[in-house]
Amino acid sequence: MARTPLPHLLVYTHDRGLTGTFEFRAPDGTSASMIIVEGRPAKARLTATPIYLGQVLLEIGAVDAATLDQSLRQLATTPERKLHGLLLLESGKITEDQLERGLEVQLLQKIAQLARMPAATVFEFYSDWDGLSEFGGDPLPIDAMSAVWASIREQPPFEHIKAALERMTRGRLRLSKTAQLDRFGFTPEEKRWIELLHIRPMRLDHFFAAADVNERITRLIVYCLAITKQI
Repeated sequence: MARTPLPHLLVYTHDRGLTGTFEFRAPDGTSASMIIVEGRPAKARLTATPIYLGQVLLEIGAVDAATLDQSLRQLATTPERKLHGLLLLESGKITEDQLERGLEVQLLQKIAQLARMPAATVFEFYSDWDGLSEFGGDPLPIDAMSAVWASIREQPPFEHIKAALERMTRGRLRLSKTAQLDRFGFTPEEKRWIELLHIRPMRLDHFFAAADVNERITRLIVYCLAITKQI
């Protein structure tokens, strides 16, 4: 992953519409798996710190603490194996939209955690194979662009960012006519700043000077837009 960081893997699979399973192995023995469906991340499993759906639903306000505690107790006493999200849905505690949003946020958090795996982590891709068929529910593909931004923001590949920005210093940045900024999960402030490029092409240093967000984030955003061909 030092040579090919996670954001680049996500862009590669997205651009080619690949389907299959990524397997990651770190030197410390931790591992991760990620399902890709037609270029979109759809499911992930990590052997490091787990990210539970119930906690995510609490974070996004879909359930309160009392409802979460009650559902966990019910889950522990259910004879047959049942997914937590399905139990909450069937009991009327959450809607289908809330469940889908919770699963999306959970997967983005897993991708961010996967991005933090050591640079010496190695990976393999198995085309047209579901390595997580017996884990969790059905795959739920999310937008690959939001996954790219989540991985960059969490663990920036600084050497790659530096090289990319150096290649842009002599020209002017222009937002592509096909740019789709809503796909990334940028904040309203970040989107307003990026849309300056709709007005006119700008040199990189002028673009940074016009930013109303911090310098670190501006560099990450430009890198994200560059590798996803938005600029």
